Amino acid sequence: MSSLTVDVDADGAVSTLRLSREDAARAGGAAAFPAERFDLRFDDRPVAAGNWEARADADGGLIVTARFAGTGQRVSVFPVIAPGLSEGHRQLVRVRSGDATLRSGFLASGDAALVVARDRHAPTPQDFAVLGFQHVLSGFDHLLFLLALLLVCPRVTDVIRTTLAFTLAHSLTLAAVTVGGLEVAASWVEPAIAVTVVLAALRAGLGRSSGAPRFAFGFGLLHGLGFAGMLGDLLDRSDAVALPLIFFNVGVEAGQMLAVACVLPLLWLLARRPQGLRALQPVLAASVAVCGVIWAFERIAFQGG
Repeated sequence: MSSLTVDVDADGAVSTLRLSREDAARAGGAAAFPAERFDLRFDDRPVAAGNWEARADADGGLIVTARFAGTGQRVSVFPVIAPGLSEGHRQLVRVRSGDATLRSGFLASGDAALVVARDRHAPTPQDFAVLGFQHVLSGFDHLLFLLALLLVCPRVTDVIRTTLAFTLAHSLTLAAVTVGGLEVAASWVEPAIAVTVVLAALRAGLGRSSGAPRFAFGFGLLHGLGFAGMLGDLLDRSDAVALPLIFFNVGVEAGQMLAVACVLPLLWLLARRPQGLRALQPVLAASVAVCGVIWAFERIAFQGG
């Protein structure tokens, strides 16, 4: 995931684009993000970017900054997404004034701008719930991990226990990072999450239904570190983390429950037709495993490059 932060001041705004090493390499480096690609408007008036600068961060990622001179009551920010990034890439876009985040959201290429009034107040806890909801539904690695586990849950009680175990686990590590100050490096967390998707798919392909809640809890701790990385970006200038953490987690759980509710009818239908389940389960498990292998390869390879 990439992020675009726009800091608004009396003289205009400064846009800061951040990409992980893998996304920067996939996009083609700094050359893929010239000043002309930044689209910021004051009161619907386009403003040309100046003082463009690109540099590498400590983890090998890319940071691109651009200055915009101008004023207006409304600021419109479009995502800065290069063609080389994966289709459907969603960017965390946020607008700040001083230490206060005025508005934030996830945008994909072609989406409407994030529009915010300069006198807007800081986001409410409900805003963090919406961001949590959006984040989990765009986090296909988390959803496929859970889907692979549910493929071998024969009863409703097994589905509930497995889902709750996953929820408890990632809530614990999300809190440990956000409140407890636990520091983790995305350079190993993201590839490791991809590996858990592969392991869950292999488990489903082998038809192992016992111990799903324990499996979900153990690797759910790792997935929580991925959630924490995104929330940490939102709270990097804020000391008040309790309510945002709670509501962000509520949004994550709501999105997770929606995803589970969408796949349960299919799983229950297949459970009533054992032959169909036995035929389709390996296919679904193999498809999830392929996705996990590709993600793991990309995340490891781009970090090495």
